Amino acid sequence: MVLPFLLLIAVSVVQDAWIHYQNEAGRFAIDTPYKLQEKIIRTTTEIGLLEYHNFYRRISGSDSIQVDYRVSYVDYPIEYNLSDSAELVQSILETTVDESVRSVNGELLYSNDDYSYQLPGKVWRINYMEGNDAIRAKACIRGNRFYLLQALYPVDKSTQVNDHFFKSFRLQ
Repeated sequence: MVLPFLLLIAVSVVQDAWIHYQNEAGRFAIDTPYKLQEKIIRTTTEIGLLEYHNFYRRISGSDSIQVDYRVSYVDYPIEYNLSDSAELVQSILETTVDESVRSVNGELLYSNDDYSYQLPGKVWRINYMEGNDAIRAKACIRGNRFYLLQALYPVDKSTQVNDHFFKSFRLQ
């Protein structure tokens, strides 16, 4: 009788450790196990200036071997009108997966279409660093805004990757 009670307390403590993060400008909310900081990266591309909003935590020391959760978004120029072009949306999602693999010189383990947010999206996993590290990612597009969720972690810590991060994502 004591053991189930202790397990219930342990689960409760773990769930309480998550912080609800809301970003009004990005029009999203998500739960993370730590406070996020924002960094904006401005890049001139062939379609104009894009501002990538990245939400992450600064990692150092022993924390660097834990799961790192990240959220990003970018607005595409309004003249691209992504909501009217399923083909262009699919192309952006597929290019994102391909570039993710290329950027870490990794191996794509899977990539699937995903509509869990009732929006066009993709989920995928990459192993990299000679198979020692991994990235689980989920992307979706609403209007002209592209969202990307990522969990980066050592492969031997894969059981610590919490689906709550991905499931808690809400668009406002």
